[in-house]
Amino acid sequence: MKKAFHYEQVIELPVEKAYRLAADVSSYPRFISNVKSVKVLSEKNNQKIVEMIFNHPLLSVKHVGEATFESNKSIRIKQIEGLGKSLIITWQFEPENAHTRVVLHMVFETDSRFMGLFAFKAIENIAQAIMQDFLKEAKRISIKN
Repeated sequence: MKKAFHYEQVIELPVEKAYRLAADVSSYPRFISNVKSVKVLSEKNNQKIVEMIFNHPLLSVKHVGEATFESNKSIRIKQIEGLGKSLIITWQFEPENAHTRVVLHMVFETDSRFMGLFAFKAIENIAQAIMQDFLKEAKRISIKN
């Protein structure tokens, strides 16, 4: 079973600042409410192995992913360890005049029908919270500047 979650929004930040906010994974616990902790396990060139602990009302989820960064364009995180068979998270940043179109796309896959029913809702809630909190922080930064 596979399910995709897609969110996009134009924000009042230039693409460089929007990308920098998403690329600074170590700061996620400060502004993304359901991210309990982040550890960068290794870093080489444009890739990082990142461990994140997500809090959800029904469970705490550990996710280890390989993140590939394409400066000011995209971040792609492929699950190495975590809930389900696979999870791929993609951030995209597209300039729109002085603003940025931010796209968050997540694809979650599981082999278990029972787990899928429960996990799809949990992943959807986490994805929505990540995007909402990202947008709030981007707005805070745009007002500050």
